This record gives sequence, structure tokens and C-alpha cells, in this order.
Amino acid sequence: AEWFGYYRPAELPTTTQVIAAIDWGYGRKAQERNDPDYSVCIVGEIDPQRNLYLTDVLRIREPFPVFAQQAAALLSRRGASAVYAEANGPQRGIFDQFTQMTSQPTVAVERVTDKHIRAAGAQPFVQSGKLRFPTDAAGRVSPAFQPVIDELLAFPAGSHDDTVDVVVDLCTAAVTGTLSSRDRNVKRIERPDAITKLFGAKAPKRPFFG
Repeated sequence: AEWFGYYRPAELPTTTQVIAAIDWGYGRKAQERNDPDYSVCIVGEIDPQRNLYLTDVLRIREPFPVFAQQAAALLSRRGASAVYAEANGPQRGIFDQFTQMTSQPTVAVERVTDKHIRAAGAQPFVQSGKLRFPTDAAGRVSPAFQPVIDELLAFPAGSHDDTVDVVVDLCTAAVTGTLSSRDRNVKRIERPDAITKLFGAKAPKRPFFG
């Protein structure tokens, strides 16, 4: 817990970039158990020193249309410049459907590595105090973010870790930077990778941004 940073809303810098991340709670295993997963959307702001200030959290157990509408409304209200959302396997269809419901730029996140490895990658960022939670004037953490803190502290032994992937995605974005669709110098380029060179033009091309 001593790794976490905290801030009062009045201390939020004025020059920040608003980003968000989403985790869908609609996997088959997640819904078959007695204690189903939550769908989560967390909004944060990154300052020029790469500190990440978490500002809004939506964590509910509702059907996709309800969660998607609430998440889209939150992202629109906050004007997120980039939204990172899970797009693994069957979740790709949910991601594609959500992109039709929001005008905010969305980035497909394919979580192909183990969750423990991804969390370990974010550990130095968190340990340095750059992950910051909102508090009231008395220094008490916002009640909406208490479940997020509880899940992070309990991971990987907790019964839920729905917010862990979301926070890790936000920390990664804070470290590596984000691409804004408003930047006209950012272009998507289809470039043949090594597999294409070996096996011909029928192999898939890998996109990158430059």
C-alpha cells in the first residue's frame, strides 16, 4: 500500500492527457461461477512527468448494452484521447461493437502474456509512486476507488482482479505514451514483417505507427 500515491482534486495538474482503459466481464468462465466478474472502465490523466492520476471508475455487473452505454457516456464526458480495451479472441466482437458506440479513439489490447507478468512489468512504475488515487480534503480515498485498491493489494490471491488489467494498461500507457488521433503526423503504415518476407505476400502484414 505504501507504493500508492494520492492527490486531492485541487492538486490535479492542468496540463494532462486524458486516457482510459476497459476490461469486459463477459467471458464464459467469468459468468459461470457464483461470483461473476465486473466490467470495468477507469479514466486517468497523465501529466508531463508521466504521473498517472486516476479520476473516474465504472465497475458494474450489468449486461453489455448497459455497461457500454455508461462507459461511452463517461468517456465522452471526460474527452478521452485514447481508450485501451481488451480484444482477445471472442472479446474482439465486443470491442468492435463498442467502437461503434463511442466517438473516442479506441485501441485494441491483445493480452497474450500471463497476467502476473504484465503486472510485474508495471511494478516499477507503481513502486515509484506514480500511480495516484483521489482523496477528499481529509485524505480519505474516494470510496469508488477503494475496490480498485483492494484488488491490487490482494492480487493474485483475491477473488476478483477485474481492475488489475485495467490499471496495468493505464500504467503501460503512462510509461510508453499514447497516440492521439488529433495528431495529423501519426499515420498507420502496413509494413511486411519477417514472416511475409519468408513466405510471400499472402502472410499477414503487421501495422505500426510512425
